[in-house]
Amino acid sequence: MLVFIPTVGAQDAYLENHPGYFDFSSFEAFAVEGKSVDVSLDESLIGFMAATVEEKSAEAAEALKQIKRIAVRVFEIEDKDSREIKDQAAAMEQQLLRENWRKVVRVNEDDESVFVFMKYSGTLIEGLAVIVIELGDEAVFVNLVGEIDPKTLGTLMKNAELFKEAGLEDFLDDMDMDLD
Repeated sequence: MLVFIPTVGAQDAYLENHPGYFDFSSFEAFAVEGKSVDVSLDESLIGFMAATVEEKSAEAAEALKQIKRIAVRVFEIEDKDSREIKDQAAAMEQQLLRENWRKVVRVNEDDESVFVFMKYSGTLIEGLAVIVIELGDEAVFVNLVGEIDPKTLGTLMKNAELFKEAGLEDFLDDMDMDLD
């Protein structure tokens, strides 16, 4: 079930010039009205998450502190827009590459495409952009912004269960979201 969750645009405004920020709003035109998810966690909410898990894993808490923004956008999309969505995805891929993002994953299978891009500054990851498009179903976009040590991503994945244990899953369930 997709539910619209309003977020405050100003929340992300200060990060728009950060090299790891990427704007996925061009896909909003394809969203089925009333069927989308828009989550934007800023540093203060991420700090709350870090404090919540710190007692069980100082490593996970420190990893979270490297992240300035977590944005997730999910749109339900219709088959009739398939050609335009493919064209928009190709244009977005080219834009990311022009802006020196590195494509680290690309999967094209039937009606599903998955792209993962990273923006580096030296050895740090300034941004992570994930694009998943399943034609006739949904488009999912994720953007992490920060100055993230690559080990941090592994730490966060390794400790994902902690976020559930810390009650974050209940918080997300209250917003009709699911971590699984």
